[in-house]
Amino acid sequence: MTQPSPEPTDLDQENAARRQAIADKFRAEYARAEALACSVFGPGWKLTGRHMLLDKDQEDEARRTGTRAVPVATVITAEKGGVKRHFRVETMQECESMQAGFGEMLLEPHPTKRFTWAGKEIAPHRFSLCWGWYEPDYRPASAEKLAAARQKRQEKAVEKEAESAPLFAELIREEGYVQPKRKGTGR
Repeated sequence: MTQPSPEPTDLDQENAARRQAIADKFRAEYARAEALACSVFGPGWKLTGRHMLLDKDQEDEARRTGTRAVPVATVITAEKGGVKRHFRVETMQECESMQAGFGEMLLEPHPTKRFTWAGKEIAPHRFSLCWGWYEPDYRPASAEKLAAARQKRQEKAVEKEAESAPLFAELIREEGYVQPKRKGTGR
């Protein structure tokens, strides 16, 4: 038996605001990329994704500091009428493919890093290839929906707890008791 929808908590409100900020950021990124694609290809092209090269040293630094790595080069792909086209953002030039857009950079060896494999010293690639999509239509859940989802999760947890202890099932359901998870047990 489900209860009426709960009032959103402060945390629900904060989470909804965070999600809205992410949605706004997605829309802004899409609008910028769409404007670039329109200037290269003309109107009516739908963005399908982007490939980015990240400098591995900067990528490692971003992981350590918790910041976002900035791409060294980006190729955007757009589609219209089943035809895909690509362009490199830095040069604003159309290219035959993602690989052609990056050219030699795609397989460029790292200038200083080396590893040994089968007795040979080998340089890894200097750049990491990453892929990302655009999500202009992301519609975040409202605080009310987040509160309802939280309530549903809690109800499922109570029911699971009641099923695991049949002797006390009715009491567990009445009180809404869920046994706290023990830390460090891997469960």
